[in-house]
Amino acid sequence: MALEFVRAPRIQGRDATIFSVGSELRQDPRAVANWILDTAARMPAIQPLTGNKLHSLLFLVHARNVSRRRGRSSIKGEFEAWGDGAFHPSVVKAFNARTDLVGALRACSKNYVTGETRPINQPIDSDFLLDIREVLTNSGRLSDEQVNRMICAPGGPWDHIRKKVVEGKAVTYQIDPEIIASRIRAMRLCLDSTLG
Repeated sequence: MALEFVRAPRIQGRDATIFSVGSELRQDPRAVANWILDTAARMPAIQPLTGNKLHSLLFLVHARNVSRRRGRSSIKGEFEAWGDGAFHPSVVKAFNARTDLVGALRACSKNYVTGETRPINQPIDSDFLLDIREVLTNSGRLSDEQVNRMICAPGGPWDHIRKKVVEGKAVTYQIDPEIIASRIRAMRLCLDSTLG
């Protein structure tokens, strides 16, 4: 499957690049994390934002988008069910932190030949940006622990993958988008009990 880059119109003074795989638009997870940080900066109730909470919110955005798109992912790569939550390896590497405050940080792209860094372009899909705003509005005010409880809810995607690996029925901790789509309800029920 070939990956092609499509140049899109300028947004907020920057050229925006989207990734097209076949007919699917795929967002760079680091750009989505940057957009979450930019949007959260305008929502004082969400501050302070730690690395763990950023990863949790990113996973929730991904889960909402996957469920809306019936199992198809809009984010490049796969999330993994680590011991303490769902993480995207490229975002972990980009921020080099999981627990410190990350509100002022932004992920950058690095050319390993020249050592040059440059900003990562922002996602431009309007439905995807709506998912980001809705997740921040609904879950952004929750504590790190509440959001993590929702991510790791019994019967949810994280829990399902962790159990499959322990049972020897899976060899990787990657959380498949179809698993997210079929098990997102457990996360929603956990959110209801967390808030109730």
